[in-house]
Amino acid sequence: MSKRKTKAPPDDDGENEGFLSLGYFETEREAGLAYDRAMILIHGEDIDPSELNYDPSESESVGFPLETIRQINALRDGRGAIH
Repeated sequence: MSKRKTKAPPDDDGENEGFLSLGYFETEREAGLAYDRAMILIHGEDIDPSELNYDPSESESVGFPLETIRQINALRDGRGAIH
């Protein structure tokens, strides 16, 4: 299983240690698509396609839990940092 993480604001309970967990995935491809989708949601049209794993259209169907969306929105709004 693959797991992708990116720096995010801590959860209310502080348990994510400042990282946004995109979840666990059966394949590296699924993990890569989730990473791509998160980066597209955070950076919008400003994302450099060379920073993605796959063509942007391939990650359009990736969905995240509500808490992950909240953290992605925080990053997009400048309330976190990606390292």
